[in-house]
Amino acid sequence: MISQIGLASLAIRSVFYEKIGLLKAERSNSGICEYTEADVNRLKLIICFEELGIPLVDIRAYLALVDEGPGNEDERLAILLRSKARLEESLKKIQRSLEMLDAAKSRFAKKDRIVIDWLSND
Repeated sequence: MISQIGLASLAIRSVFYEKIGLLKAERSNSGICEYTEADVNRLKLIICFEELGIPLVDIRAYLALVDEGPGNEDERLAILLRSKARLEESLKKIQRSLEMLDAAKSRFAKKDRIVIDWLSND
């Protein structure tokens, strides 16, 4: 099952999903991790949340709510909305930075034109 998402058991351990309790795999008699389809789906969700920039503490809280079962959907949504707000704030900061760089680039472009114009007047 784990090959479906391209990660080996060792890679999962290297990012500490099992160690930090986000993923619980059954072990065979020889100690090899055996992942069910539910484990793979949980892992996909963890990876998706990490790629979205959701902090591990929020992923842990979200998964704990999932494990509790239905009835806490508002709390789950609140976690997602907090993450969305953080991303939107990051996006605003990036947009301001891009605007500042564009303004600086424009100033340099004007300065270069002035120098070229001055040189061509000789």
